[in-house]
Amino acid sequence: MKTKKTIREFICYAVLICLSFSNQVTIAQDEIHLWEKEPYGNMEPSSEIIDLRSEYAKHFRNETGKITALISAGPVNYLEDGRWKTIYHTIIPHTNGFENTANSHKTYYPKYANGSITTVLKDGSVIKDMREMRMYYLAEGKELQAAAISGVEGKADFNELHYANAYGNGIDLRLTQHTTFRKMDYIIQNKAALGSLPKEAEYLVFEEKAELPAGWKASIVENQINIYNQQGVLVAVFGKPLFYDSPEHGQDESGNHIHKHSNELVGNYEIEQHQRLLTIRTLVPVNWLRKDLAFPVFIDPTINLYPDNTARWTGHHRTDGGTNCHSPGCAAYTSTNINESVQNDFWAGRYDATMVYNGWVKFNITDIPDDACINSAEFRYYVSNNSSASPGCVISTYFRHLADDPSVNDFSVAANNQARLADIRNGNIYGDFNTAVLVAGTGWRTVNLTANMADLQSQLVPNWFAVGLHTYGGASNHLTCRNQILGYGSSNRPMLVVNYDPPVGTEDITICPEDLPYTWHGQTINAGGNGVATAIVQSTTGCDVEVTLNLTVHPATTPLTEDITICDSDLPYTWHGQTINAGGTGIATHTTQNSNGCDVLTTLNLTVNPTTHLTDDITICDSELPFSWNGQTITTGGNGAATHTTQGTNGCDIITTLNLTVNATQHLTDDVSICEADLPYTWNGQTINAGGNNVATHVTQGQNGCDIITTLNLNVYPPISASFTAQAEVCLPSSVTVTSSSVSQGGSCAWEINGVPVTGDCSGVSTTVTQSGCYDINLTVTDVNGCIFSTSQNDAFCIEESPVASFELQNQTNENAQTNNLSSNAGSYTWILPNGTTTSDFEPTVLFPNEAGTYSITLYAYNSDGCYDSTTVTVEIIYDIVIPNVITVNNDGVNDFFVLQEMLPNTQLLILNRWGNVVYSSANYDNSWNGRDMNGNYVTEGVYTYLVTVPDGTKHHGFVHVVR
Repeated sequence: MKTKKTIREFICYAVLICLSFSNQVTIAQDEIHLWEKEPYGNMEPSSEIIDLRSEYAKHFRNETGKITALISAGPVNYLEDGRWKTIYHTIIPHTNGFENTANSHKTYYPKYANGSITTVLKDGSVIKDMREMRMYYLAEGKELQAAAISGVEGKADFNELHYANAYGNGIDLRLTQHTTFRKMDYIIQNKAALGSLPKEAEYLVFEEKAELPAGWKASIVENQINIYNQQGVLVAVFGKPLFYDSPEHGQDESGNHIHKHSNELVGNYEIEQHQRLLTIRTLVPVNWLRKDLAFPVFIDPTINLYPDNTARWTGHHRTDGGTNCHSPGCAAYTSTNINESVQNDFWAGRYDATMVYNGWVKFNITDIPDDACINSAEFRYYVSNNSSASPGCVISTYFRHLADDPSVNDFSVAANNQARLADIRNGNIYGDFNTAVLVAGTGWRTVNLTANMADLQSQLVPNWFAVGLHTYGGASNHLTCRNQILGYGSSNRPMLVVNYDPPVGTEDITICPEDLPYTWHGQTINAGGNGVATAIVQSTTGCDVEVTLNLTVHPATTPLTEDITICDSDLPYTWHGQTINAGGTGIATHTTQNSNGCDVLTTLNLTVNPTTHLTDDITICDSELPFSWNGQTITTGGNGAATHTTQGTNGCDIITTLNLTVNATQHLTDDVSICEADLPYTWNGQTINAGGNNVATHVTQGQNGCDIITTLNLNVYPPISASFTAQAEVCLPSSVTVTSSSVSQGGSCAWEINGVPVTGDCSGVSTTVTQSGCYDINLTVTDVNGCIFSTSQNDAFCIEESPVASFELQNQTNENAQTNNLSSNAGSYTWILPNGTTTSDFEPTVLFPNEAGTYSITLYAYNSDGCYDSTTVTVEIIYDIVIPNVITVNNDGVNDFFVLQEMLPNTQLLILNRWGNVVYSSANYDNSWNGRDMNGNYVTEGVYTYLVTVPDGTKHHGFVHVVR
């Protein structure tokens, strides 16, 4: 759609703006909810003047006929297909997850936290990050308590995507979509989410991998990760990781205000790059996590996809002059040590006794004509972080027009920084803005610049306008009264709202038919023509000016179709800059403009014919080489030995691949060794009576159709012989020694006693038997040739029965037990009791010491040959200490004391309050604590921590509730 305009006559009064009207925009119904969430969402989309769009500005025609320009300190539109399109920051649910595609880069988020993010940059390059995410502690190079990110489902809210409990209970992952960067936050909801911090750990590490385009390189520069493309151009930055907790505010018991300042730390990265895969580790010092942090705690690594703030649209100076004087009139008012920052977000206010942040915002006002008459203006900014919560922190913020462009001078020169700082502090004041309300929270803030419009009017020719922010005043020289303001790349970056008079006179407008009905000065125009409408507008001087509309409407256009047929080898197919991955009817559309500048819609119908792939599998013998196939001479076999291409009826290739198997004539030998006892030997139907090489041959045909010729080599081994003797001890277990003789050299011997194999060699065997009776021995000798000879002896040795020691304990208590002797084949006994004494009684009484532990009773049983057997019974004496979790110290005689049941002497007790202070201790506790502290006073009702240490050093800790 294109609108053409001319102005034949201008009627300009005073400085009333004289320029042509522009056509308006109509957005789709499903885009309205995206529009409403943006900073300009209160403006009517249909009132936007498209032809006045630029990267930083949008212009809207008001019902009064005036124009409102919203000029941003960062991009609000992006250029695509030659048109400026609106940037939206909403993350939209999609089939496979979430996406944000209304930007110069397109971002595709995963549905689940264990997925990955795909970002398509404006040049078509693709970055895939948030891959293989892990969390672990690092101690001397070793990983502890490693955990992979879980597959929790994401929840989208405007430009934030939240994965709750991504690293277990209490650690969330939050992604925020901004204009030129994407913010990642790991949110630690409470201290318990960190688990037990290993005492040897140095860092808590959050690790992810990013896949970069080919040839891209990453390096760490000044604590941030710079990513360069193949040409060495900086295209993406992972900013310095910031760690911070949530400041606490409240009242103590006396009603005094308590303000705990936030704990902040700029962290470090580690990176490793292997070809295209970049591993990024965000290192959080464990010592910082051990501080008294106010949860939730935020871990913030952020990626800037186009870190282009070189024109210094937003930034700040941080002064560090070594003095606490920061107010006008003070001798040391101007700092000599100034650090400059052009990062995305910026600060205004005081950080500590020496550092003060002075911010600035710059706007490109090129799109407001130089002769425009400005009626009013506002400066809007968004406070995202407020450290000004103390009641004494009532401060004033000065907003000043900067005389010099912040991007002109070299900021590495100290004099330039001092000059800029002086300009921010002492320039033309637009007005004091009391920020007492701003102290209470975050959000949008507005400053009315109308009272001093001359400065803005004068900058229409230089085409830039800059505002400085300087904060001072209040209690303690506004110590720590500090605000973080969203900057250049954020979704809610600063904005300049300017209202100015529109052009007047006779207005000639040409539109396309799809633009009807056309709205002009609140009037609905249904058809074209000269003088179809008039409107009265008033200049800033109060004059009424009549404007006449001449409206030309181009004729309607006819939709077109384009039918294309291709082969599948042509996929993906490029059609008018679009990549088509599959065929179909109406699979893509393309909009062009006819000679009138109106839209013509063309629809693509794409037919995709397949390429046919065939194989020809052939098997031959090696005697048939070389082989002829489709006019080609094949000298060797193999898969894909040759290909042959013809064309099918659909115009696409038929590719036939030859897989040629060449089978060889096989010459085999069958080497057989046998013992002499195996003669005569039968082989393939032939009888062989003696050994030797080539004693027979046999010819068969293989499954491949080629001959197999096998030759027999037969080796015959001589016979072997062996004998043995056996000796055994009297008592069980009995050591048995078997000695062999007359065993042929070499080979192996296998022994069996009563049919059970035992370990031995050809010199004999030594073993132990545990059962009485007579035993048979068998020896099997296998020589080195595999020939076997066996010999046996029945009742080679005999063993008498041995005594068996056995007893049980009866009537056992923690003090004693009675023995019950169940032994057999024995005539005398010896007992070893827990106190170390021995007795020969048949069934003695066992006494146990009066303390917990494990005790043993051992019985030895002897027969008349001196053989014996023993058995031991182990007894564990347990004293279980029982600890209460509540006591009621109201002297009613019930549960008034902290009583430890089953407590041993010399048990230690320690009671602590919730601040870790000791309220009671005893080295030999006697169950006498009744809720009083060391001074004898009752403690406050509530929950206390106990630590009980028993004599063996075991510690029991927990909580006891003291009730009054």
